[in-house]
Amino acid sequence: MKKYFFAILALVVISCSKEEEEKPKIFRFLEFRKDVLLPNINESEISFLAMDFDTKVEEWEITLSNGTINFPVSIKNIEKTAFSWNVNPNSPIQVIYLRIPKLEYGDYTLMIKNNLTNQVYSDVFLVRSKTFKNVKSSNITTYTMINSEPQDYLYFQNTSNTIEEDPNPNSVQQVFLENKTTQIAYSVNYQILNGNINFDIPLSIPVGSYFLSIKYNTGLTSYFEKDIIILDQQLPSITAINKNLFSGAEEIKIDGLNFRYKILAGILPVSGLSNTQTETVLVFKDINREYNFSYGRYAQFDPNYNDISNEGTKLVYKIPSISNANIFTDSNRTYFEGVVFVKCGPYKSNSINVKIVY
Repeated sequence: MKKYFFAILALVVISCSKEEEEKPKIFRFLEFRKDVLLPNINESEISFLAMDFDTKVEEWEITLSNGTINFPVSIKNIEKTAFSWNVNPNSPIQVIYLRIPKLEYGDYTLMIKNNLTNQVYSDVFLVRSKTFKNVKSSNITTYTMINSEPQDYLYFQNTSNTIEEDPNPNSVQQVFLENKTTQIAYSVNYQILNGNINFDIPLSIPVGSYFLSIKYNTGLTSYFEKDIIILDQQLPSITAINKNLFSGAEEIKIDGLNFRYKILAGILPVSGLSNTQTETVLVFKDINREYNFSYGRYAQFDPNYNDISNEGTKLVYKIPSISNANIFTDSNRTYFEGVVFVKCGPYKSNSINVKIVY
């Protein structure tokens, strides 16, 4: 009787374990590989990145619409990449390729439904007559997920950024940032310099995802082929320093605000997966040059990271002895005299006068 009971129990445990293993996962849409496509005259494809996308093609219901017409779409291929994150090592990034029909100029909504979980996700991409790919952010921080171009850089309020190598810079009439959610388009200031278009992101532009475009005086408009994410301004500020005259091997202790830039939770496609951070640098500037001392981005990789408090309000710089120093104003390498300030991402703090006599 006992053996019979144990046999039943074992069957129940095995059955439950099997059901748990076969339970469909909730997939995560990461991003389109291109958010703006060129019109196609024949059948083409669009691809996006995802995690835990069920490889059983028959379980997916995918629709494409321009608001008036629904277009046929089918899954062409599901590719597993070698890229994953430590928080989900068993869920590598996938590239999902979709067959799409001839698409003309317009805004298109892709809706993805899993018939097992009833999970539904939708996102928007554009089809435009002209695109460009070379945009340089004011900051080098990127959240790019796989090795692809163009890179996914972070963009910030109150910064100047660059559209590089535009073929018709002298024909530019306006530069626009169009919010993906509200569809409000903002005309922003720009300058032409050496064939490049330097455009400003003012403080008045709300945080969010945007399409970037250039309107020419010919009536043609060109779009950056990726959307961009604009983050809020967080200016670092120095409120106090322990003193202004130092000797070698002493510590400079600085108090203030925003010594670490904090990226808004949930705004990046990789939120909760990748700990994307900007770099903090302490800058020494004299009449000759600037010297940068990095506090890095990540505690596990940067030995100086913990010299900034968790709250981002206190910073310590350990002045090396003269034999190890490399910050000098005079040719005899005996002192530094100038200012010091903090740079977080693209933002600079106010400057404080300091002198170090080794």
